Amino acid sequence: MGRKLKTKLPIASKLLRPKKQSPAVIKNAICKSHAVQQKYYNRDTKSLPPLKTGESVFVRNPDDKKWRLAKVVGNRPEPRSYMVQTSGGTYRRNRRDILKPLTSYAHQPGDLIDLSDSTNESDEPNKISNSPETDLTPERHPDETLLIRTSRSGRVMKTPVRYADA
Repeated sequence: MGRKLKTKLPIASKLLRPKKQSPAVIKNAICKSHAVQQKYYNRDTKSLPPLKTGESVFVRNPDDKKWRLAKVVGNRPEPRSYMVQTSGGTYRRNRRDILKPLTSYAHQPGDLIDLSDSTNESDEPNKISNSPETDLTPERHPDETLLIRTSRSGRVMKTPVRYADA
């Protein structure tokens, strides 16, 4: 087997030879493993709608993980694969790496578009006034909050007697 054994006990040399397996058995095991992986991968997924040729889409660049504007050139024989044209060339992309825009864009293919969560944030924070007219919280008496306190699960929490006076 090409490696030194860690034991000093004698062993028959025929036990050290690797067992040969037929290619059919190996291929069957690989297909079985692939089917199990596919079952768990597809368990919580939903089918994405197909894309039409000439449609404007966003394509994720695998190098910098940025979304770029592109056009669908055509379908591929592989499942969920499309050919997309960007300013950098034509690429084959899986459907999960292609986003349909909510609105149409007049940008050229390959334009860099930042689709991160920070696009919704504005430079100035929103100012909320706490005027008495807009305050919708109910008034509570201090005694009520001391008497009834509940945990997140709904259990009533009582203050221990030794801490009640403090």
